[in-house]
Amino acid sequence: MAWTRHLLVPIALLAVAATPGESRDARGWRPRPGPPDPTVLTRQVPPQPVALPPAVAERVGRRTLLVYLSTHCPHCVRVMPEIAALSRRVSDVADTLLILSGFSGEEDTESFVETWKPSFPVIRDADTAFARATGLDATPSLLVVDPPLAGASEFLVTEAWLPYSRGVAAVLEMRIRGEPMAVLHRGEPVGVLACSACHAEEARAWFVTAHANATWAVVRKQRGDDLSCLACHVTLLDRTSGPEAGVFGYRPGEARSPFADVGCEACHTASGPHDGDGGDPRAACARCHVAGHGRFDPDPGLAGIDHFQAQGWTDEAIRKQRLERAQGLLPRPFADLPDGPTVGASRCAACHEVPARQWRQTPHARAMEALQGPGTEACVACHATPGEETGAWRTDESVGCEACHGPGVAHAEDPTIPLETCKSPHPECAVERVCVRCHTPERDPDWSLRTALPRVAH
Repeated sequence: MAWTRHLLVPIALLAVAATPGESRDARGWRPRPGPPDPTVLTRQVPPQPVALPPAVAERVGRRTLLVYLSTHCPHCVRVMPEIAALSRRVSDVADTLLILSGFSGEEDTESFVETWKPSFPVIRDADTAFARATGLDATPSLLVVDPPLAGASEFLVTEAWLPYSRGVAAVLEMRIRGEPMAVLHRGEPVGVLACSACHAEEARAWFVTAHANATWAVVRKQRGDDLSCLACHVTLLDRTSGPEAGVFGYRPGEARSPFADVGCEACHTASGPHDGDGGDPRAACARCHVAGHGRFDPDPGLAGIDHFQAQGWTDEAIRKQRLERAQGLLPRPFADLPDGPTVGASRCAACHEVPARQWRQTPHARAMEALQGPGTEACVACHATPGEETGAWRTDESVGCEACHGPGVAHAEDPTIPLETCKSPHPECAVERVCVRCHTPERDPDWSLRTALPRVAH
């Protein structure tokens, strides 16, 4: 049917594909299997007529959720708890009918019903009549249908979720009830998809920020189970993970959860400040942007997540920005070291003799020797240490102490003042942010923090 193709094309446009087992790059990063743009997923379709087969039609007496699943589909198993919860929540205004695909045998169907004990009817599309009538060829899918209008015989499809994914329930309930505020309850997280149902422009802008890549930044480095990292890389982790998290809560290591990344509610509170009490957004920043995790200034920081920065952007431009963000190719201003005069490696060595001796044996101490031929002036920034004045370089020492640790004037005058990258705590991700300013995939494709760091460790 036309409406099936209508949704599948834009959904595919922003999906960043990744095949199972795809190789990682030298950094150990895997290409992000990014979800589609939420503003594409939440598009309604104009009511479309469909002639439902008798086995389905006789069960549709009012607005009904037609849920198309397969007993062999792992994605269907994952969304089933959310479907069951959604059915209960909207039972006063809509019915639910679960239709198992023709590939689900009778024994599979019986086992499925015994396992889930759904409160709504379940039928099997044994002759594929439903799949053929609707054009559905993948699971899980969900259609919202209304009974035929007076004098008509065809039912009306008003929503088509192809595929249905975790986190959609809140959006669907908003649509079915026609009143978003009836679904949002202060303190109950709903996820970015639900927010985007009303705040589409803001969602598109969020999608191109580092916040929208936060969980993947941890997962791609094999730290997806590290709760100390996830606490600031998942939305409201304490309320969206664990046994009390609800039917579509966050599972460690999962990059596609409705609560993956730093979503709307991480800064605007669960279900958003719809009671008018938005609080100070800087307070939200301060919870995670702490000393030792990079240099952060709230004012330019907030500018970097401007909620309307993507106005006028095409879907392709958003997809490109998101992909480049996931690959670590975009500038990261809060990874930059502070500006200021340096004192030079010889001044550092006066107190730090052992680390200085070790540094002299590393390629950092000989980085300028690698520059030869015309045009190398532009490369000095990654082969030398900043000097006493802006634009000046300490080429005699190559990549010295302050190239990685930041200007040392204040520390030299008062040793109790730590250098920028010597603040505690200073996790591996904060170290890497400094390194990848120069060790980019284009300039140093074989570079990896885990192999490079031991060579320069003090």
